[in-house]
Amino acid sequence: MKTIIEKLRKIGATLRPGATDQELTAAELKLRLKFPKDVRELYSISNGLVLESYRVEFVALDQMFTFQSDEFGYVALTEQNDSNPFCVCCGELLNGYIVRVFHDASPQLVFRTTSSFLEAFARPMRADEVEELEDLWTDFRTNDRTEEDIRAAKQLMAYAKSQKDDQFPDALRFAVFLFSSEYVKVLRELYDSTEGCCRESVVQRLKGIGNAEAVKIIGDVSGEYKSFVSQCANRLYAAGLSATIVKDSQILLEPGPVWLNMDAFFDDRKNPNIFDRVVERAKHFLNTRK
Repeated sequence: MKTIIEKLRKIGATLRPGATDQELTAAELKLRLKFPKDVRELYSISNGLVLESYRVEFVALDQMFTFQSDEFGYVALTEQNDSNPFCVCCGELLNGYIVRVFHDASPQLVFRTTSSFLEAFARPMRADEVEELEDLWTDFRTNDRTEEDIRAAKQLMAYAKSQKDDQFPDALRFAVFLFSSEYVKVLRELYDSTEGCCRESVVQRLKGIGNAEAVKIIGDVSGEYKSFVSQCANRLYAAGLSATIVKDSQILLEPGPVWLNMDAFFDDRKNPNIFDRVVERAKHFLNTRK
């Protein structure tokens, strides 16, 4: 950590006096969690720091705050005058990983450790590169995954399966993101057993893996979705409704216009009465438009 901090100092980082063990422990008690080892090490060297070139500040201990995420224990490390901080996971799941938490999008895994997060700022840049946070070389810029990533993915899946409802989509999304190319079959199984947001994550991960098996699965699931939409449209036609398939994945009802949420229906595709339900809901939506 000292070597990384020295690199940052040389590129203009503004450092602060380090926190004492007592101050670190007091912050942990206030936040009701334990910091990963490299976070304690960073703050013992510099209690927050500023990187002007990236317009980002690592907040001091007394400015830290947590998010409502008991399973991940998000603690905001950065302040960038916006609401999309980089957070360190201090909970049991993904402990030590860095997640960027967005106010209008799903959280995104970006680094495995606070150390590698800081290293990204210290990386020498080409003359044509711009110092923007979105351009940081994250730990996941390639499709390679470590043994620790796989262990974390399996832990996330076990956690998600232990819940009695589906209110923990981030655990599954992160698991999908952390699986390597050796787990393509697991990704297919996840696609079949989860809902829309996770299915989309599975497809994106398969595209990233890009091997022959992954490409075949992408083709298979795309065909299954299109077939489902087509079957729904046929049942709507048979019920005397005006239904148009748009881009192979959406259904437009007239008069309206009314767009059916096909993802929600596809989630329930194993229900033997699903097509009757599609017709029922379509009639309901059209009646409410009158």
